[in-house]
Amino acid sequence: MSFSATGLLKLCRVHPLLTPSVVIKSALALLVISRTNHTHALFGSFEASRSDFPFSSDQNATNDTMDIAGPVFNVLVNLVAFRPKESVLNYLLAMQQEQSLFNKHATVPWREVFSRIRCTDKTFAQIADALLYNWMPGLSALVAGPVPYGSMEVSQIQIRAKFGMLVNAGISQNGTEVILQFEGSLANRSTMWIERVGEELKNICLWLVKEESWSLPLENFTQSIF
Repeated sequence: MSFSATGLLKLCRVHPLLTPSVVIKSALALLVISRTNHTHALFGSFEASRSDFPFSSDQNATNDTMDIAGPVFNVLVNLVAFRPKESVLNYLLAMQQEQSLFNKHATVPWREVFSRIRCTDKTFAQIADALLYNWMPGLSALVAGPVPYGSMEVSQIQIRAKFGMLVNAGISQNGTEVILQFEGSLANRSTMWIERVGEELKNICLWLVKEESWSLPLENFTQSIF
């Protein structure tokens, strides 16, 4: 599904520290809160260490993660606290600051971290199997671009039922639309489920980026859903 990115791009122009990927991730966290009624949202996100490879010498340094396989691409755990009285803008800026730490520490050895906090590998697997967020700069071309394999036609896609939901997000090539794509067991259900989740995520995102919302308490986000 897609929707207008005008408000999102305006927000990022007025507050240049913010990026579209983090704003949409912030909306996803609120969607989780609305579904669980919990104090925190917990989910995974695909992150890449795009600027620093600690295992690479200066002579072999590269700024393109496509050139290096291995630990430069990871699933990281997002634990987002819901503070009802926090303003929308402060919430988004805090999420952006957290994202900068994700970028810096995307190569973290999760098995070592979990062992030190006495948390089993099973916990990480449960998080990764439940909900993942994936920012895809090339999603527009993948969804709306020319078919890369002219002699092949996709008739049906089936996602393993164990996996909960993967939210792929991106901006259209001309920068006018946000594109959302859903995978996982949710996608195996009727289109009604996909449309319902997509509409709620879209409405939360549109509410966050409205200038009138920036100073409002975060708890008001439920008005965009109901």
